[in-house]
Amino acid sequence: MMLKRFFNNFRLRRKIWRLECQMKKVYSDRNHAVSLAARLAEDQGYKVYVGIDPAEPDWPVFYIELPTGQLSWHVSPGYFEKLSRLFKRAKPNHWDGHSTKTKHHRIRQFLRKKK
Repeated sequence: MMLKRFFNNFRLRRKIWRLECQMKKVYSDRNHAVSLAARLAEDQGYKVYVGIDPAEPDWPVFYIELPTGQLSWHVSPGYFEKLSRLFKRAKPNHWDGHSTKTKHHRIRQFLRKKK
């Protein structure tokens, strides 16, 4: 009985460890994609900032100001120092209150605009 519990516990821990590794990879990919989007936006003359969300101070936030409105993404903890060397610091309370749905709408509007 104890051996069975031990193996079940071991399997569960191994599964949790695998999921944590997958999440780290996903966040790493997201951090790089958002960093790339920010750099490309900045190169096109759009304002880009990095800041701290007072509600989630461990998670840095990227802000991109497009003609269609503000976009923002939280990135992994520990990423702030790297970002603050590359991008301007946002003023406190820089977020305009947009939802994820509004952000996605603004992205679609921007992508539909013709040059």
